[in-house]
Amino acid sequence: MGKKKQQNIETTICEFIDEPPLVMYDVGVGPKSEYMVLGEIYPDMKIVGMEPSRNFFLSLLPSFPGLLLPYAVWNEPAELELHRRSSEYDATDAPTVFSVGPGKRELTETETVTAKTLDWIDEQMGCLDRILLWMDIEGAELKALQGATKMLEEHRVKWLNLEVMPSEVPTEGWPLEQEISDFLAGYGYKLAHKYGMRKWYQPSKPHCDAIYVLA
Repeated sequence: MGKKKQQNIETTICEFIDEPPLVMYDVGVGPKSEYMVLGEIYPDMKIVGMEPSRNFFLSLLPSFPGLLLPYAVWNEPAELELHRRSSEYDATDAPTVFSVGPGKRELTETETVTAKTLDWIDEQMGCLDRILLWMDIEGAELKALQGATKMLEEHRVKWLNLEVMPSEVPTEGWPLEQEISDFLAGYGYKLAHKYGMRKWYQPSKPHCDAIYVLA
């Protein structure tokens, strides 16, 4: 995918943002650019990134335009194993907490990382308002949201951009889109838009981005 096309996709959420966010929590920064693209659109927005993979964290740290934390996010503090096919980190081989990836890929490389809850991280930041929450964490989105209940209850999270799997046959351990939608509905959020369908993992189990806003 070309850089400009990717950036156009990353700005889709702006169609649903009615006032400038005060902070962007970018969970699972990885080899992506949404924090840069959205940071240019909202120059006063604080950017807090979370990238647990050590090598990629160290490569990002010198130029990251905000606070970069070396943590995964989960529903409780934990030490987790990340799995991937190769020690070479790139966009097509992102680490996941699940030992089996989409398409039944064999994931042989592992890395132990520290996980925190989003509520804990948010408390360290001072419980900011008007939060844009962006997560692309390879199937761990629901677990991460379960550790963000205080932020969600208080409706300080205004906009969410998540990767979801709109399939009826899930990959082992990975939540379906409906599970995430049902969870967020319990806190007053609705699915506003889906976009960017991707089928490179496995055609029968496509992924896409989903935008949620307050109902």
